[in-house]
Amino acid sequence: MHEQWDQVIERALNLNVDLTRTLLVDFIRTEIRRTGMSKAVIGLSGGIDSALSAYLTAEALGAENLLCVIMPHKVSNPASKEDALKVVDDLGCRHK
Repeated sequence: MHEQWDQVIERALNLNVDLTRTLLVDFIRTEIRRTGMSKAVIGLSGGIDSALSAYLTAEALGAENLLCVIMPHKVSNPASKEDALKVVDDLGCRHK
């Protein structure tokens, strides 16, 4: 029974990664341009959600059009800031 449940979960989570990425990047690009904007600001905590948002936005608009604001909190793990800096270094985008 346990193996069957694992297979159900695996099938339910099976994504076409390329298609999903294309849809998200196109959505970000379209919605930002629809508002008349061409640049974006992302609050970058160092966590997976904000990192993914930064990568997708950089792909949609170009890294030169992305500003990441690194947002460590006083109770944040110091590694979070390091992780955020790795993202901006990898993307080559501006940050504050």
